[in-house]
Amino acid sequence: MRSFFILALLVAAASAFVAPANKAVDTVNTSALKTYLNCSLLRDIDMMMTSFCLMVVVAVIATSAALLADAFSPTAASHPNQQRMTTPLSMGIFDAFQKAFGNEEYGDPPESIKATARHILVPSLEDAKMVLGEIGKGETSFASLAGRYSTCPSKARGGSLGSFGPGTMVKEFDEVVFSPETRIGEVMGPIQTKFGYHLLVVDKRTGGSDWY
Repeated sequence: MRSFFILALLVAAASAFVAPANKAVDTVNTSALKTYLNCSLLRDIDMMMTSFCLMVVVAVIATSAALLADAFSPTAASHPNQQRMTTPLSMGIFDAFQKAFGNEEYGDPPESIKATARHILVPSLEDAKMVLGEIGKGETSFASLAGRYSTCPSKARGGSLGSFGPGTMVKEFDEVVFSPETRIGEVMGPIQTKFGYHLLVVDKRTGGSDWY
């Protein structure tokens, strides 16, 4: 009977000792887990911030290079594309992100909407009306008249400006090119910009739902 009583006391003492020990272990394990999770979260945030900063740096470098290229272009002074030189750096960064991602957050990819156009640039409204009269006679092609009268370097290509997207040209020119009311192949103008007066023909538009 005495042996049984001693054994019971030993079991009770062991239980009393083990319970605090287990509680201490649980506390240590929980603390270690929290520390690990916090470190992991901070590491992930640091990686995300590093990636974002690298993207911003690349965008700034790309935009600066484009602005310098335009500034030293021999045709920049008389071409409607001159507007790109005055584009704020912040817009250049936005365009770089838009081009990189092309999703709903940043808008459609700039390549999705394009126009191909020709123009004749003259210094005065009287000159524009005179050239428009020549076009109306139908005796001389638009390309020939561009080569004869236009003050834009594109005269060497019959007035062709090639293919470009919205926001590339000066505002007044751009609005006419990408307006759904501008019909393909029709002579539009005179359009006044800071460069002079333009007579414009849109040959093609792609990527817009309202083009016709």
